[in-house]
Amino acid sequence: MASSSLPIRSVEQPGLEWVEKELLTMEPCWTKEPDIAIVKKLALDHLGLSLGEDFSTKSEVATLAFVRKKTSIPVPQVIAHDADLKNELGFEWMLMERHEVSWLKKSLLVQQIAEYTAQLFRIEFSGIGSLYFEGYNNDNNDNNEYTAGETIQPPFFKSTNITLDIPCGPFPSSQAYLTARLQITEHFASKLDLEDEDDAERYADIQPVLSSLRTVIPCLFPNTSPEHMLRGDLVSIVDWECVTTAPPWQAVQLPQFLKGPTYDPPDWPVNPASEVYRHDLERYEVTCLRRFFFEEMARVELRWVEVFEQEKVRADVLVALDKCENGMTVKWARGWLEAVAEGRQPRVSLTDACRNPLAMK
Repeated sequence: MASSSLPIRSVEQPGLEWVEKELLTMEPCWTKEPDIAIVKKLALDHLGLSLGEDFSTKSEVATLAFVRKKTSIPVPQVIAHDADLKNELGFEWMLMERHEVSWLKKSLLVQQIAEYTAQLFRIEFSGIGSLYFEGYNNDNNDNNEYTAGETIQPPFFKSTNITLDIPCGPFPSSQAYLTARLQITEHFASKLDLEDEDDAERYADIQPVLSSLRTVIPCLFPNTSPEHMLRGDLVSIVDWECVTTAPPWQAVQLPQFLKGPTYDPPDWPVNPASEVYRHDLERYEVTCLRRFFFEEMARVELRWVEVFEQEKVRADVLVALDKCENGMTVKWARGWLEAVAEGRQPRVSLTDACRNPLAMK
């Protein structure tokens, strides 16, 4: 096993265990269940809130308040929450209102999402990180100010990563943020068992990727870059737990429900009863809705579309970091990064290659 030079910090994670699942991915699992009777009591009594040490719930509450104050995006009202792990339940909790939204036609929904995306793209911040109330004030009211603080993103807390003593934000620049992400990936590589054949192969695949990233990151994200004005990319309406502020190259992402390859319409007779037909039709609908989304973004915020087209290479650097820990996808990242490090234009974007692996061949 390679040695790790990163220091470790002690972090409490009661009730949480990271388990290796399919494709060598790590997923969080419960080690104990919350007491249902206590959950009911908390919901009924609205116990007094206690300021805790964990940032996840505090950031989500602040983000919901920020979005409600700065945009017209419909987000649920937080009725009560407690981020203190020493509370009666022993877990963080949040009680939100049920937000009823009428079903709209898909094209109208995409039109609304485009408008919300434009609103958030126009908001500027002074660092990369999760949102908090200024001074970590726990009060949820319209008079609060907001600040970017410690980053609550899966790469920083999954498995044992939360114990790593590395910068977690707020980051002053894209280079600082990506360097921290690179440190996490280097730590992952250092923990592989080189006596194991599969781990040894993964280690051999990761090392050229890490070497290329060390070259590419300072070149594509210089600290003297004038593009340090940061913007919020908060495109999810329901789940705001791991949302952070982001630089423009990272912020211009498609909404999750519009991502995917391009498909042609089904080429067989209409048959709504056929599951295969419905599946193919839904994939084609996503293709059409994605095209409509870009048309709407060009209408309401042309700068978003321009950044999306201009920053594909820099956005794919983050994709390369995300794919390093998977034994299959790290090979895609390796080929793409070799081209970028050598100053060549990749034949296909890494994002597209991950959606359609055959494109890399």
